[in-house]
Amino acid sequence: MWVAFVFALVGVAIASQQPVSAQGGFQNSHWRIAPSYPTPIWAESCVASGGYVYCVGGLTGNDTSKDATNAVYSAQVTSSGVSGWTQTTSYPVRFRSGSCVTSSSTVYCIGGYTQSSLSSSVYYASLSSGTVSAWKQTTSYALPIWVQSCASSALGIYCVGGNDASQQQISDVYFAPFSGSGIGQWQKTTSYPQPVREESCVASDTYLYCVGGYASKSTYYAPLTQTGIGQWKQTVTYPVSTAVNSPSCMISSGILYCVGGYDGAAISNLVYSTNASSRGFGPFIILPGYPHVVWAGSCVFAQDTIVCIGGGSKGGSTLQDVRYLQGSGQGPTSAASSTTSSSTAPTSIVETSSGSSGGIPEFPYIPAAAAAVAIVIVGSYLAARRHA
Repeated sequence: MWVAFVFALVGVAIASQQPVSAQGGFQNSHWRIAPSYPTPIWAESCVASGGYVYCVGGLTGNDTSKDATNAVYSAQVTSSGVSGWTQTTSYPVRFRSGSCVTSSSTVYCIGGYTQSSLSSSVYYASLSSGTVSAWKQTTSYALPIWVQSCASSALGIYCVGGNDASQQQISDVYFAPFSGSGIGQWQKTTSYPQPVREESCVASDTYLYCVGGYASKSTYYAPLTQTGIGQWKQTVTYPVSTAVNSPSCMISSGILYCVGGYDGAAISNLVYSTNASSRGFGPFIILPGYPHVVWAGSCVFAQDTIVCIGGGSKGGSTLQDVRYLQGSGQGPTSAASSTTSSSTAPTSIVETSSGSSGGIPEFPYIPAAAAAVAIVIVGSYLAARRHA
């Protein structure tokens, strides 16, 4: 009887420490096929606004000079899925591996590589029902930059790391406020804890979160301020064995979602989500795996739907596929009802340099407080039994 009582108390303690999971209603969904992008594409930058997805530039093949494009396409996202793609106003230059963000029905694109050189240019345009207005140039970035990651809040735009003109990855972080003519002056703010490129950063109303990067699986977050960001803090390591560079991450209603990525030897199809808060990230939860191994594509969140466009894949191929994962609208669920071994998640797919495949290890969540309570209760019980 006493043993049953002890284990009941342990169960209550553990249950009380279970975190809210971050599945966002996607755990019982599956990836669906949408109309293909007009060309194979990777290293593009896509944004979502007003129920539409807009994709800017990218590479249509493996020739990183000849295959750069300035094409811009849009598609509508509804509860029925994703529409076909429509070409709209082209970007002023051929553009790849830069970073576009959106705010108040306006898209802003920063830096990137043109056909032959790095750019510090920043362009912006208005978005309306799938159309893009004429692009206008605004305040240039602080330096020529590419493979950086930018995010926006109501305050302005934040850009983290990237490769500079000497092709060295940097730790610089810059902020620019919005203005009537695009954006104001770029201001250097708190540097990232390490030089970084090919990471994926997102912003909530109050925090900036960054995931991975070249040769890194670290994640950091920092509070937003009126003039940039505050101090960076490290949070839960991304659950991969080596690194995750060029994943595509997005945030909605306090939940972060990340798709794919590359560690220098393997491309993954794994999709993770986690709660993002003032304490950083919670445990990462696995969602239904992407149908292809993928990296350097672009995913956005629109209309309770994750939409992913193109990307690099197996054998150096470039994807033309567009896939979407629709949520149930349930929001976060209890972590007690779903773990990283969920039967709804397909076996992971990775492409390795040797052509072999394997899974990415999972890291179980062990509530420290619950474990401590269990140890105290069991210890007290055993001590009482010894002296009985």
